[in-house]
Amino acid sequence: LFEGAGGEVKWIHDSKTVEADGLGNQVRFTIGALSGMNNGFSFRFERAPFIDSGRTIVPLSFVSTTLDIKVQYDPNTGHVLMTSSKGK
Repeated sequence: LFEGAGGEVKWIHDSKTVEADGLGNQVRFTIGALSGMNNGFSFRFERAPFIDSGRTIVPLSFVSTTLDIKVQYDPNTGHVLMTSSKGK
């Protein structure tokens, strides 16, 4: 999602760390850790990031806050709708 929104993501294999830059954010976190950094400020995940099928999985609340997007869930269809909070 971060790359799709125009940001750059870097994977540091030795430390299992993700660094993402762009969209007004500099994000850094490590797989399995409950905390990370966003623009120099520490944050705490609700659940630690993990890898599934070669992709980094993080809580949707983190994506919403970091990318400044609105997230809506339709329990009838199971769909998630994400829209820019900035009206783009």
